[in-house]
Amino acid sequence: MLENIEWKQPKGKELNFEAKQNAVGFFSLLLKVAKKTQNFGNKFVMKTMKITEIQIIPIKPKDGLVAFASVVVENSLYLGSIGVYTRIDGSGYRITYPTKKIGNRNINIYHPINKQTSKAIEKAIILKAEKILNLKK
Repeated sequence: MLENIEWKQPKGKELNFEAKQNAVGFFSLLLKVAKKTQNFGNKFVMKTMKITEIQIIPIKPKDGLVAFASVVVENSLYLGSIGVYTRIDGSGYRITYPTKKIGNRNINIYHPINKQTSKAIEKAIILKAEKILNLKK
């Protein structure tokens, strides 16, 4: 279905090169995601998700926080300010997603909304964190 999308410039509207590139890039990304999704009624579910970059920034430990992580998904989506904490029992690491405190409530900035995505991001970050943080010891 999406493979048949053609770029048609509106009549009387001249787009500059940058606008054309942005539109082509957006539709390329949309097509890439569409090929990896399954349609379940009004919900689209990713078949696969590739984490293309992981960065771990160690910090001076404070209250269990030992690093910040960022990931890039499908070379298209950057997720940063992910906290890496040591587990209370010392058995490894856990991650937290950024929040913003408004009044007495913590509002989620972003977070995975399904277990498969959550586990994929968590596993990738923890594997990289173990490599980097264990080298520092």
